[in-house]
Amino acid sequence: MAESKNSQDGKARLYETAIAALMIHSSIKEAAAATGITSRTLQAWLIRPEFRAKYNAVKRSVVHVATARLRSGMLHSIKVLEKI
Repeated sequence: MAESKNSQDGKARLYETAIAALMIHSSIKEAAAATGITSRTLQAWLIRPEFRAKYNAVKRSVVHVATARLRSGMLHSIKVLEKI
């Protein structure tokens, strides 16, 4: 039996919420609670290829942005130090 469009949309939103929670919470248990699901469900999702791919893409993006901000801050710091 195929999932309905509303069911698929709801699942996608729940996945997005769970991924965001994983980015800001320090444990799966906390991220699951923030999402409104059990930690067992979130652990199962992390095994699913479609969820894991989305999660990894978000992690890469976060790391990329953080690295760019650090690089920018370092360049500014070097300019300040050069003036001393």
